Parts: sequence; C-alpha cells; structure tokens
Amino acid sequence: QHIAFKVKDLETLASAKARLEAMGLDVLGPVNHEIFQSIYFFDPNGHRIELAADTASAGTMQRLHEIA
Repeated sequence: QHIAFKVKDLETLASAKARLEAMGLDVLGPVNHEIFQSIYFFDPNGHRIELAADTASAGTMQRLHEIA
C-alpha cells in the first residue's frame, strides 16, 4: 500500500529525488512504468510515498482510455 502524488514533469521528479536523498532518505527509482516514471520512499511515519510524472503522449493515453 502507498500514497501516490503526480508531479509536473521528469525534471520535477528528479529534483524531488535529489532533495529527498539530501535529507538522508532512501529513494527507489525512478522506475519506468512505460506511461509514467515514479520514485518511492518512506515518510517519517512509515508510509510509502510515490511521486510520479507522466511520460506518455496524449494519443497513447487516449487509446488506453478507449480500451479501458
């Protein structure tokens, strides 16, 4: 189980990872999920947090919505 938050773009994701690691947190990722990339870490209360940035084109997302 985890809590996920969407970030603006890959640059924001990379910046967040750098800040978290500078605070001494272990960060997994970025993990490429094909339509988005994400990083994972634990907050001070032990909750797993995911930060994710979309990487899919609008056309890809439209096709996936049509299939769903």
